[in-house]
Amino acid sequence: MIRDFYEQGRLDQLVPVLAADELSDEDREGLGAIHPSFMGGEYLPGYRRNEVEIVRIELDSTTSDVISLRARPIGRKRPRIA
Repeated sequence: MIRDFYEQGRLDQLVPVLAADELSDEDREGLGAIHPSFMGGEYLPGYRRNEVEIVRIELDSTTSDVISLRARPIGRKRPRIA
């Protein structure tokens, strides 16, 4: 459904919970009660500061299991003086 809305340029018409980065426990339980496939990725840890997702692998399983590869800068970069 989300893909269809995106292709039609109608993302703004989605129920906000379907496009949220993270769900509340209540929303997670409600969507999981509709179908287990809504649970895919809902138990991933939240993003850390300055973290970006490099790739997301969604498995074709009943619960749409997800593997997320993320990266973030660590330490301080000091400018080089030549």
